[in-house]
Amino acid sequence: MRKLILLASLAVAMIFGWHLLKTRDLVAELQPDELPFVSVHVNPITNVVRFQIDAADTNDEDSQLAAQLIQHVLNQGREDIEAELALRAREKANLYAMLVPYRLRVASTP
Repeated sequence: MRKLILLASLAVAMIFGWHLLKTRDLVAELQPDELPFVSVHVNPITNVVRFQIDAADTNDEDSQLAAQLIQHVLNQGREDIEAELALRAREKANLYAMLVPYRLRVASTP
Protein backbone atom coordinates (compact mmCIF):
# COMPACT_ATOMS: atom_id res chain seq x y z
CA MET A 1 0.00 0.00 0.00
CA ARG A 2 2.88 2.38 0.78
CA LYS A 3 4.41 1.78 -2.64
CA LEU A 4 1.10 2.55 -4.31
CA ILE A 5 0.78 5.83 -2.43
CA LEU A 6 4.38 6.70 -3.23
CA LEU A 7 3.91 5.92 -6.92
CA ALA A 8 0.66 7.91 -7.06
CA SER A 9 2.34 10.88 -5.36
CA LEU A 10 5.27 10.69 -7.76
CA ALA A 11 2.91 10.57 -10.75
CA VAL A 12 0.97 13.62 -9.54
CA ALA A 13 4.21 15.52 -8.92
CA MET A 14 5.49 14.66 -12.40
CA ILE A 15 2.22 15.68 -14.07
CA PHE A 16 2.08 19.00 -12.21
CA GLY A 17 5.78 19.68 -12.77
CA TRP A 18 5.33 19.13 -16.51
CA HIS A 19 2.30 21.45 -16.40
CA LEU A 20 4.34 24.20 -14.70
CA LEU A 21 7.03 23.88 -17.37
CA LYS A 22 4.49 24.06 -20.21
CA THR A 23 2.69 26.99 -18.54
CA ARG A 24 5.95 28.95 -18.44
CA ASP A 25 6.48 28.20 -22.14
CA LEU A 26 2.91 29.29 -22.91
CA VAL A 27 3.36 32.66 -21.20
CA ALA A 28 6.57 33.23 -23.15
CA GLU A 29 4.77 32.48 -26.43
CA LEU A 30 1.73 34.64 -25.67
CA GLN A 31 3.56 37.73 -24.37
CA PRO A 32 3.72 40.25 -27.25
CA ASP A 33 7.13 41.95 -27.33
CA GLU A 34 5.98 44.79 -29.56
CA LEU A 35 3.02 45.71 -27.33
CA PRO A 36 4.42 46.86 -23.99
CA PHE A 37 0.97 47.78 -22.67
CA VAL A 38 -0.25 44.15 -22.89
CA SER A 39 0.83 41.64 -20.27
CA VAL A 40 -0.09 37.97 -20.00
CA HIS A 41 -0.43 36.03 -16.76
CA VAL A 42 -1.39 32.37 -16.38
CA ASN A 43 -2.49 30.98 -13.03
CA PRO A 44 -1.04 27.44 -13.08
CA ILE A 45 -3.61 26.12 -10.60
CA THR A 46 -6.82 27.44 -12.19
CA ASN A 47 -5.45 27.74 -15.75
CA VAL A 48 -6.93 31.20 -16.17
CA VAL A 49 -5.05 33.06 -18.90
CA ARG A 50 -5.35 36.77 -18.12
CA PHE A 51 -4.52 39.47 -20.65
CA GLN A 52 -4.01 42.82 -18.91
CA ILE A 53 -4.23 45.82 -21.24
CA ASP A 54 -2.84 49.04 -19.74
CA ALA A 55 -2.91 51.63 -22.52
CA ALA A 56 -4.24 54.35 -20.23
CA ASP A 57 -0.67 55.16 -19.17
CA THR A 58 0.25 56.22 -22.70
CA ASN A 59 -0.76 59.48 -24.32
CA ASP A 60 -0.27 57.98 -27.75
CA GLU A 61 -3.62 57.70 -29.54
CA ASP A 62 -2.32 54.85 -31.69
CA SER A 63 -1.47 52.81 -28.59
CA GLN A 64 -4.89 53.46 -27.10
CA LEU A 65 -6.60 52.48 -30.35
CA ALA A 66 -4.46 49.35 -30.58
CA ALA A 67 -5.38 48.44 -26.99
CA GLN A 68 -9.10 48.81 -27.73
CA LEU A 69 -8.74 46.73 -30.87
CA ILE A 70 -6.81 43.99 -29.05
CA GLN A 71 -9.40 43.89 -26.27
CA HIS A 72 -12.23 43.61 -28.80
CA VAL A 73 -10.50 40.82 -30.75
CA LEU A 74 -9.71 38.87 -27.57
CA ASN A 75 -13.30 39.18 -26.33
CA GLN A 76 -14.83 38.19 -29.69
CA GLY A 77 -12.47 35.28 -30.22
CA ARG A 78 -12.59 33.92 -26.68
CA GLU A 79 -14.05 30.52 -27.58
CA ASP A 80 -11.63 30.04 -30.48
CA ILE A 81 -8.65 31.02 -28.32
CA GLU A 82 -9.73 28.65 -25.54
CA ALA A 83 -10.14 25.85 -28.10
CA GLU A 84 -6.65 26.57 -29.45
CA LEU A 85 -5.22 26.48 -25.91
CA ALA A 86 -6.94 23.12 -25.31
CA LEU A 87 -5.49 21.78 -28.55
CA ARG A 88 -2.03 23.01 -27.55
CA ALA A 89 -2.39 21.24 -24.18
CA ARG A 90 -3.08 17.97 -26.01
CA GLU A 91 -0.18 18.50 -28.40
CA LYS A 92 2.21 19.11 -25.50
CA ALA A 93 0.82 16.14 -23.49
CA ASN A 94 -0.16 18.49 -20.65
CA LEU A 95 -2.49 16.18 -18.69
CA TYR A 96 -3.29 18.78 -16.02
CA ALA A 97 -4.41 21.29 -18.67
CA MET A 98 -6.56 18.60 -20.27
CA LEU A 99 -8.34 18.03 -16.96
CA VAL A 100 -8.53 21.73 -16.00
CA PRO A 101 -8.99 23.56 -19.32
CA TYR A 102 -7.58 27.02 -19.95
CA ARG A 103 -10.01 29.94 -19.62
CA LEU A 104 -9.41 33.40 -21.03
CA ARG A 105 -9.94 36.66 -19.15
CA VAL A 106 -9.34 40.11 -20.57
CA ALA A 107 -8.87 43.07 -18.24
CA SER A 108 -8.13 46.66 -19.12
CA THR A 109 -7.32 49.81 -17.26
CA PRO A 110 -9.90 52.51 -17.98
